[in-house]
Amino acid sequence: MNKEEAKKFLENHGYNVKQFLGEGSFSKVFKCANPKKELVAAKVICVEDEQQIQREINTAKEIEAAKPLDFSKYKFEFSQAFKQRAKNYYKYLNVPTVKEFSGGTFNVVVEAPLVDSDTWKSIIEGPNEGKVPYDKFKQVAKSVLKALTVLNARGIAHFDIKPENIYQCTSASGITKFSLGDFGLSGETIDPKTEQEEYRRKGSPAFAAPELFGSKLDQKQIKKVDVYSLGATLFLMFLAKKKDFINANQLPNAIKRLQSGTIYANTNKEIKRKFLDFVKYCTTLNPAQRPTPSQALTHPFLT
Repeated sequence: MNKEEAKKFLENHGYNVKQFLGEGSFSKVFKCANPKKELVAAKVICVEDEQQIQREINTAKEIEAAKPLDFSKYKFEFSQAFKQRAKNYYKYLNVPTVKEFSGGTFNVVVEAPLVDSDTWKSIIEGPNEGKVPYDKFKQVAKSVLKALTVLNARGIAHFDIKPENIYQCTSASGITKFSLGDFGLSGETIDPKTEQEEYRRKGSPAFAAPELFGSKLDQKQIKKVDVYSLGATLFLMFLAKKKDFINANQLPNAIKRLQSGTIYANTNKEIKRKFLDFVKYCTTLNPAQRPTPSQALTHPFLT
């Protein structure tokens, strides 16, 4: 399906296409007004591999069903304290809505709320060049960890956290919110049928947890891969803002140096020290010692 075919497909199903936003291997994304006149980002999917489509549909539906006020739909039991704390976490997910259409080929439209930009464009390419925006990093970390808490409660891991998949949206009143999006690689964390090799195919190598490339993979620790990726994302943005380092391919080595204390071992600035300690905490190389999303939310940098 080329861009014009995808555009026509949307128009034939009641969408008013405003702008072409981009494309993936099997999809085209447009800014549209949907049949309800709501402005959305609509991704049209059309591939030969129906199983691949169905995986993304199922995950999107799981996320869409993760309403925090209906804990009966979750896969685990929760304390009242958790339910109270997590009742607003759902808003940190850029939640997709799946609409399936049939016709000569298998086509799907995944709608998601429109966003202003991703975190790389808004923070790294934004104003105050060279000044590290620790307040923004704190806001990003809290938002993503709360989103992950909801996903993990549904038995889902994101598997592809990176700057481009954390979105910024500014309201008319000027309030900025960050949310986690792009769930194309998300999958079950508690399915014993999932092959280890399937986990290893997920994510962007620069941000992926090291255990995804090892010989042994403890399925009980799978949900912690996203915490590592969040730490890696924040560290890359920190380094890029300071102009110390901008090559994502060298990020895993930089994290190892941070963990070993060969870089940024001493700093007198309290906020910087707390931030780097938070990054070290999230990117702990041993997944058994790495925090879960809810545990990471209690770190002093975020409190």
